[in-house]
Parts: sequence; structure tokens; C-alpha cells
Amino acid sequence: MHYRTVAATCLVLTLALGAFSQVMGQDKPPAPKPDVKKEEPPKEEPKDPPKEEPKEEPKKEEWLNKDAFERLMKDIKATNGKMRASLKSKRGAETETAANDLAKHAEKIVKSDLDVKEGETKGQKMRDQKDFKGWAEDLKKAAEALAKAAKDGKWDDAEKEKDKVGVSCKSCHDKYED
Repeated sequence: MHYRTVAATCLVLTLALGAFSQVMGQDKPPAPKPDVKKEEPPKEEPKDPPKEEPKEEPKKEEWLNKDAFERLMKDIKATNGKMRASLKSKRGAETETAANDLAKHAEKIVKSDLDVKEGETKGQKMRDQKDFKGWAEDLKKAAEALAKAAKDGKWDDAEKEKDKVGVSCKSCHDKYED
């Protein structure tokens, strides 16, 4: 055989084999890809809903019923007695303490849940009456001023404030006491 024929046959066989392998390769499943993990974005875990702080319920006014109000009046009477006795003896620290306690009690007076017993405001709450609130405020201011005067050793000023305490108490009791 002639070398040209051998070369031509080899060429034909090479081309045929290449075409055959290409056709055969299309029927094969694709070669597996190397095992490369794609980085997936981190899964967001479900977030807990933001914790709501417990809502503060509006403070319900704590009104003083008749028994609580009467106890408060007894406390005021006892505190007033201590204040007067210590003032008479010019014991500054004791007078100051008693007067400050009296001022604190005066703040509580307006929490009364009692009704007005007579007059044009009969049946209304004492705490809603302008004069009742005014006398309670006057009592508080006089007691605070008395405490300061006693602390500073200004006994004449303390005596004047003691008289104002008495006027506030008497004015209120004349109108509202049972």
C-alpha cells in the first residue's frame, strides 16, 4: 500500500473516531463537578419580636376612705402635739422633724374620699373643694416654713408658722369635721 493511502486512511479514521467520540459523549451524563460548596448567605434565624416593656398602667388614685382619713387625722393630731411640745422647749431638731412630718401628712389630706356633709356642695367630694385643697396647701407650707425656722433657731418665726398651722386646721375643721 502506498503511504498516501495509509495516511489518508489514518486521517479518515482519526476524524471518524473524533466524530464518534463526540457523538457518544453527548449521550453521557455530564461529568460531576468538583465538590465546591457555595457559600450561602447565613440564614437569618427568625428574630424574636422586640420585647415590649410592660406598659405601666396609669396609677389609680388611692383615695382615703373614712377609716384611713380618720387615722390620718389622728396622726396629724399626734404630730402636731409633738411639734408644739418641742417648739415650746425650743428643741430645734425635734421641732424640725415633727414639722416636716406634718407637711407630709398635709399632702395626704387631699386624698380624702369623703363627701361634703352639708351646704351647697353637699354630696360632692371634699377633695374637689377649692377651700379644702387651699387649707391643706396652707398647712403644708406653714409646716415646711416652721421646720426651716426651727432648724435655723428662729423661734419667733417658728411661733408665727405654728399659728398659721392652727388657723389652717381650725378653718377646715369648722367646715368639714363631722
